[in-house]
Amino acid sequence: MVWFSKKKTDIEDIKESAKIVSEVLGKIGINDKPQPINGGRGFGWSLQRGSAVVYISINNIENVGYFRVLSPILYLPSENILPFYRTLLEINMELTNAALALQDDKVCVLSERTIAGLDSVEADETIKRVSYYADQLDNKLAAEFGGRLYSEVRE
Repeated sequence: MVWFSKKKTDIEDIKESAKIVSEVLGKIGINDKPQPINGGRGFGWSLQRGSAVVYISINNIENVGYFRVLSPILYLPSENILPFYRTLLEINMELTNAALALQDDKVCVLSERTIAGLDSVEADETIKRVSYYADQLDNKLAAEFGGRLYSEVRE
């Protein structure tokens, strides 16, 4: 039984969405060419807002196109992990069109959706929202719980 059907995304949809994101980034002064990712099936960019590093991608995963804005903000603290997790969940309730998530041992601000119907207004708003949240939260969480900032330790 198939629970969810997925419309296949072709490379032209990926390229069109990448063009939208490139234009949005150009308007805020980032004129970098998108970097091919995922074996050429997607494109990626990065930028910095304050102390936050933000990764943006248009990617084809299992024949579905996704627009993702991800900002790793800090590494998990070594102590008080349960109060830390509780704080993350409480913050999640305050976020709009974004979430806090874990990727390996890093706390990230994330927004992701399919590329179907993506336009420049939504792409711009999502990039601004994730980068704003990341820049606002990274130092506060590190100060309160002692995690190391991602931007200072970058892999």
